[in-house]
Amino acid sequence: MATINDFYPTDDVNDVLDDWIRNLIGSSLRSEYKNSESLSATRVLLDADTPIQRFNCNGADRIAQMPTADAVNNHLYLLVNSTSSGLWTLTVKNNAATEILITLSPNQAVLLLPDGNGGYIAIAPKRETEYKITPTVATNDLTVTLTHADGGTPSTTRPLWFLINNIWRAVTAATYITLLDGTNWANAGSAELGTKEIDWFPMVSWVEASSVVAFGFARLPSGSVGGDFHATNTNEKYAAWAKNNNQAVTVASTDAVQVIGRFAATLSLSGTGHLWTVPTFTNDNLKHAPIYETRELNWTPATSRSVTGYTNLPTLIYANYQIIGRRCKYSTTYTQHATTPGGSGYQTVTLPFQAVQNASGTGFNLSAAYALAIFVNAATLAGLRLFKYDGTAEAVAASTYGAWGEFRT
Repeated sequence: MATINDFYPTDDVNDVLDDWIRNLIGSSLRSEYKNSESLSATRVLLDADTPIQRFNCNGADRIAQMPTADAVNNHLYLLVNSTSSGLWTLTVKNNAATEILITLSPNQAVLLLPDGNGGYIAIAPKRETEYKITPTVATNDLTVTLTHADGGTPSTTRPLWFLINNIWRAVTAATYITLLDGTNWANAGSAELGTKEIDWFPMVSWVEASSVVAFGFARLPSGSVGGDFHATNTNEKYAAWAKNNNQAVTVASTDAVQVIGRFAATLSLSGTGHLWTVPTFTNDNLKHAPIYETRELNWTPATSRSVTGYTNLPTLIYANYQIIGRRCKYSTTYTQHATTPGGSGYQTVTLPFQAVQNASGTGFNLSAAYALAIFVNAATLAGLRLFKYDGTAEAVAASTYGAWGEFRT
């Protein structure tokens, strides 16, 4: 271990000059005045230590403690977490070990200046936290890439930082995820949603088992841990995950998740091979910051009756929905067939998401000027049900009617 004494000569004649030289070295950040050390326990700095300290955490999170308070002899330090294997952190504490000045991840550094009264002030470079989400499609496959805001690739020398569960975590490698065509990912290629533009929510997760940041996306913005999502890739609550350059990773049910943006993409119907497309991106359909709601989107509902099906289906005027957190708001309006709608029983309508709890809504027959009873059944995707108050048909031939409300996803 190198100390200041290793860098200045002594002639046993002029001790005053020797002290001056030592003081000059202690205030200099000349590269040769360094000590490189592999830690095995808490390291308490000394005034005799060189100003540049490179500490390898050596397989565990470590603590560096500032030297005993001395308003005369305390000097500046440049502390570097030089750990090259693993993501072990170096926590720098004040001389009494009662206050954390800063926590350094691998390849991070901090300049520590004496305040003239026995304390130290930490001056550290700003963490790079601004990022860019780039969805692209090639040969009908969707790739979503995570980079610095300027397009730079995250690396160990230039990490990209995310605050996950109130702890800063670093992305230190090229990071992207690819979903191939041919699969009904998250039910986005269903009859209700196929060919419709859908909002997807990119996320990061700290994977405790492997100490790595996973990158992924899902249709729902409400997840806070891995267990809030489904593992089956065709389930509407599925979250796709990868680490680094599309490498497989498992996000455990208790691993913390953070939504970091939103982008639009479309998956075609099964009859067309479930092919991916993306629109021309704007500030409306691509967001590079946390957001927890979709735009107002539309779906293609399938309608029927509870006893016998329609002879002639009603004409859809519109069917809009919006996900806000854990809630799905919907609004849909129809016109019954002009002469012979046919069928019997209440009307059923498929939804863009399946409700997890039963819910009521509001409905109205605009042509006949009476209210409809609206019920969302959590047991099925075809959960929207329309009733007339007296149990007869909710709408007769040529009537215009609709339903709106919300339910929990």
